[in-house]
Order: sequence, then C-alpha cells, then structure tokens
Amino acid sequence: MDLATKLQALGFAPDSATKAYLAEVSHALDLSHNGPHVVQEVFTKSVSSGTITVTIEQNTSPDDLGGGMTAVVTHPPVAIIDGPKGYRVAFNPVDVDLAEHLVTELE
Repeated sequence: MDLATKLQALGFAPDSATKAYLAEVSHALDLSHNGPHVVQEVFTKSVSSGTITVTIEQNTSPDDLGGGMTAVVTHPPVAIIDGPKGYRVAFNPVDVDLAEHLVTELE
C-alpha cells in the first residue's frame, strides 16, 4: 500500500488548495534556487484539536563532481507531518506503518 492510499484509509483527503499555497511559499522563499523543489502531494485531516497535514515534497540539486563536471542529484521524496499542537516530523513516505503511527500519536 502506498502512502496516499494509507492516508486516505486513515481519513485524510487530498488538499489541492494547501498544495497550491505551499508551492507558492516554496517559490517565494526561492527553495528551487539550487534545483527544483516540488510539492508532490498534500493531505489533510481534521481532528478535535485542529488539522493534521501531510506534505510530500522532493528536491533536486547540482553536485560538483570535480574536473569541471557536475551532475544533477534527485533526492528521495520526504513526507512531513504537521500536527495541530505544533509538532512537525519528517519521515520516509515509503514507510506507511510509521505514517500510521505518527498520525495516531498526533490525533
């Protein structure tokens, strides 16, 4: 099961408005100055204490290999979960069991 499927099973919904907002913030902060920064997906869930947001993003950056050579490094995606009480944790989006544990901890 992938992260999107797991999150939807846990009551999250894709949030295109927040995704667009975070893409604007990324652009305003020039997070792509060293290579593209992409907000891939955003999911939100309302809980009694507020909203839990899960963002999946990915960066690329140039790497100096020496001798006048450079390469573009595509970093693995990262998922970031923001809880309503100010907690923020990054995790590997492949680890859906950890995602479920973190959601349970933040609810």
